Amino acid sequence: MNIKDIARLSKVSASTVSKIVNSKDDSISSETRERVLSVIRQYHYTPYAKISSQSKTWHIAVILRSSISFDTTLDGIIQTAQQSG
Repeated sequence: MNIKDIARLSKVSASTVSKIVNSKDDSISSETRERVLSVIRQYHYTPYAKISSQSKTWHIAVILRSSISFDTTLDGIIQTAQQSG
């Protein structure tokens, strides 16, 4: 679930959802605000920025030479990273 999904379900633009989520919604009607917030609650939407600011995130860089086993190597790295959390 992302901001575009919330916008589609609420029948508003992604910009409108963003304004509501970030409390910059002075120009948005209370009816629209409530409709968007209802969808947010229904789908338990949490903005990515909020999630990433509350938890530790890790980045992995992979540099590989062009080879036949590129896909297999990358799949193995992703699988191991996901299993490790």
